[in-house]
Amino acid sequence: MINLIRRDLVLLFSSKSTIITLLLFIPLFSLILGMEPGYSIVLLSIVTLGYMLTLVSFNFEVKNKPYVSILSLPIKRREVVISKYIEIFINYIIAVVFAFIYSKILSVFGVNITGNFDIFTLKQAFLILIVGLSISLPLQFLLPPKIANFINTLFYISILNYFSVRLGDEIFENLSGMVQFTLSIVIFFISMGLSILLYKKRDLS
Repeated sequence: MINLIRRDLVLLFSSKSTIITLLLFIPLFSLILGMEPGYSIVLLSIVTLGYMLTLVSFNFEVKNKPYVSILSLPIKRREVVISKYIEIFINYIIAVVFAFIYSKILSVFGVNITGNFDIFTLKQAFLILIVGLSISLPLQFLLPPKIANFINTLFYISILNYFSVRLGDEIFENLSGMVQFTLSIVIFFISMGLSILLYKKRDLS
């Protein structure tokens, strides 16, 4: 399972398109949304980066079809699924560190992004990421990569992005920290179980 996670990270950061996206993402986000006082670019950056890093590994299935070689190894499909869910936490940490360092670099050049790297923002981004990807990942294991990516892109743009910007504060403020955490974990494990069932039944031939 560790090797699966390592493989995804190597593929992810060896891709030129991924590196270019990371370098241009926050400045473009700041340029587009910087004039909206209600938008937290810090929150949106962490959520979007974590979401993108988790789902982009599925794009390699379109060209490389890695499952062909994976299924020839002593690796269970359940391990493939679990590795993707573990990557959510790893990618969240990567997104937070990257967004923090990049924002500091931008501030040196006089470019300030809205939002703060405080506990509430980090917690909010984490919960949104867990819930959002818990909805998206089962689709990746059920549908062909191109179709799943298209649907999940629409999902992020139309629902997750709106939730991050408009509804996050209201919903999280009405729930205690323990309730938020418990609900997220329940949704996370239900999603993982569903993905395992879907991937076991999926025809990869």
